Amino acid sequence: NTHPHGDHMGGLLPVLETLPVGCLFTGVGFDDIALQEELLNTAAAAHVPWDFLLPGDILYLEENLTLEVLSAPLSADDIGNDLNDASCIFRLRYGDIDFLLPGDAGQKPLSQIPIREPETIEVIEMAHHGSPNSFTPDLYRSYQPEAVIISVGENNSYGHPDPAILAYWQKRGIPVYRTDELGAITCTTDGNHLTVEGFLP
Repeated sequence: NTHPHGDHMGGLLPVLETLPVGCLFTGVGFDDIALQEELLNTAAAAHVPWDFLLPGDILYLEENLTLEVLSAPLSADDIGNDLNDASCIFRLRYGDIDFLLPGDAGQKPLSQIPIREPETIEVIEMAHHGSPNSFTPDLYRSYQPEAVIISVGENNSYGHPDPAILAYWQKRGIPVYRTDELGAITCTTDGNHLTVEGFLP
């Protein structure tokens, strides 16, 4: 889980209640937040162990599949007034295909992600549903992704995604896949090749 906001954490509650889960991982320092407490209580009731994630942690999920923590709070002191900036930021890697998963992180934590060159990211999920407060071109210009994904509600009241973000990727010739237009976005890879497609019922 990236951070304790309902649109990120809320869906984990029925997962824990209905599906087999091997382990739950969360960020540090959210103990006094009601939704985090509910999540941990639900995990305990389902006998699911849980642990904290810290920057630099790498989870070896299965052969050729890893989840690396690029950014996360070190303690409750690292969490300010905006929980979005306390989002865990992940790199998911399967074979030679990498995904950048930034949660709702804003410009400050995104600008502090270490860039190791040469490095590729094939899929970038735009942080915070395409909010201008999370747009970090200095980070994105380091990569030439095959696809950009924006998880965003149709006709949302925030005006996401920001038109400047769409224009940026259009200028670079990178296809953008939006859930408000394409529905569920599925990325399929064998570790070498990648396909991205949407699904509307």
